[in-house]
Amino acid sequence: MKKFGLFLLAAASLNAFASCDDDDRHESNPQRNGVSELVVKTFNEMYPDAKNIEWEVKNEYAIAEFYSPSGAQGDDENTKAWFDNTLGDWAMTECDIASSAIPQAVLTAFGASEYADWRIDDIDMVLRNGMELVYVLEVEQGERDIDLYYSEDGVLVKSISGLGDNYDYSDFIPKQPTGSVTDWISSNYPDARIVDIDTDDGRTEIEIIDDGQLREVLFNTSGSWLYTKTEVRWSRLPSAISQAFQASEYRDYHIDDIDFYQTESGEFYRFDLESRDGDVKIDIATDGQITPASPVIGTTDPNPNIPETPGVVGSDYRTFIESTYPGARILERDYDDGYLEIEIWHDGREKNVYFDGSENWVFTKSDCRFRDLPEVVINSINSQYAHYEVDDIELIESPSGTWYAIELERGDRDINIRIDANGTIL
Repeated sequence: MKKFGLFLLAAASLNAFASCDDDDRHESNPQRNGVSELVVKTFNEMYPDAKNIEWEVKNEYAIAEFYSPSGAQGDDENTKAWFDNTLGDWAMTECDIASSAIPQAVLTAFGASEYADWRIDDIDMVLRNGMELVYVLEVEQGERDIDLYYSEDGVLVKSISGLGDNYDYSDFIPKQPTGSVTDWISSNYPDARIVDIDTDDGRTEIEIIDDGQLREVLFNTSGSWLYTKTEVRWSRLPSAISQAFQASEYRDYHIDDIDFYQTESGEFYRFDLESRDGDVKIDIATDGQITPASPVIGTTDPNPNIPETPGVVGSDYRTFIESTYPGARILERDYDDGYLEIEIWHDGREKNVYFDGSENWVFTKSDCRFRDLPEVVINSINSQYAHYEVDDIELIESPSGTWYAIELERGDRDINIRIDANGTIL
């Protein structure tokens, strides 16, 4: 689609919504210091009826905050649009919308999610150049809030916690990958819609919606495909895979997560398993063969010598990891329950470091075996929960302290406790 066509699509999409917030109106700002004429020209083509325009220049982008007629009920949309200040190209538009404008597919997906009983505090619609349109539901429960990113057909593509009231989506502007990467996507997933593009460690990760599922496609620094990862529920596993697991020595482990990987060398299902004797990851090939999982896809070395390149400049999570876990190797980046989860390999084992949406460290989680617990902790568990079996143990480090998170079970009853290194139940 040509650039101007995308502009018209953006404007049409925004004008399709009837009821948007009408608070905090801005007076028109006649001063456009620093805003290029190319941006002004593009803006006027896209939003000829915009009013109360206020301009801001932030890094390489010119940002217009304004009100535009919604058309259906005569209300005005509180809208913000980003443009490349050098080229004049439109990059992204964000609009506050009313709950009545949320697609039914999004409402249905939210109602079936683990956040269904959370309160919806705010709703945004975000349209980006060449990307899938998303609806962002800011939900809250107690003191915690999470932003849920849904595609128009109700696929949850991201959940982020702790973004703060001043978050403006500026880090959600899509990166522009090389043509070979997008050509590969078009060739191998012709019906896919691109949700997000990110670069880190010199590699490119593209999130797509394909066949109603969210897939993560990773490319190396040369733009060559490394793998595609798709989360899979137990009920959707092929019978050969579920039968292989049930017949294995791992059948009594708790399944925390299952991902389907497609790589150049083959396809397999990765199981993330938990038990009192330690967490393990196994790979089950499509023929049912089970092997221990490699910390890095495509290598059997637990500490592979893969050269790293700097990630996003000024990335707080990278700075924290380098200073707190010297020598750590970043294995994977993902989102889990609203947090940015960074898997690292440090001191001979895997650790998961979690950050909120502002990249503030929240906690670090690592596996712990029962026999490696301090004796005072074991004695405390045995004395206070003598009739329970230990199901899983994790060491939690956080800004407020360090403790063990322990899952206990007795028949059909499961409980979770926190206990410090002195054996005190928290």
